Amino acid sequence: MSTKQRASDIGSVKARTIAVEMGRELRQARLDHGLSQAVVAKAARSSRSQVGRIEAACAPRVSLTEIARLLAVVGLELSARAFPAGPPIRDAAHRALIERFRARVAPTIAWRFEVPVGEAGDQRAWDAVLLVGLAKLAVEAETRPRDVQALQRRMALKRRETLPSRA
Repeated sequence: MSTKQRASDIGSVKARTIAVEMGRELRQARLDHGLSQAVVAKAARSSRSQVGRIEAACAPRVSLTEIARLLAVVGLELSARAFPAGPPIRDAAHRALIERFRARVAPTIAWRFEVPVGEAGDQRAWDAVLLVGLAKLAVEAETRPRDVQALQRRMALKRRETLPSRA
């Protein structure tokens, strides 16, 4: 049996961990302010039993909206950020685009895929790098470009990190 977790499973575990932590913070703030579960529930348009379940980590599918409302009632603000945490999935269209390009390139050209950019820990990567003699050609494949200027800026930053500076 495989021990590798799917990204969606990792996301589910992270969501559960956050919900548990928010329940703890809700309970602590409620107690600090001397509020009952019933008072908090009424102010947040929820039920006393739901507040109890959230505080006891027994509400695995609680919504962000409900948590944010409950936290606001006890004087806390919910804040969230997303951070790079691994390679994103690539859809079939992205893979097909790279394969169509690869079929048009001479078979003697060496390919490297998902080539890291920048220092260790930097999540950016070129989709592919072609090794042509002494030259390295970076490939960025986009199947659904939406903002060409943003794409150009992102590629310029990657080039700056990849190429040695010219003095």
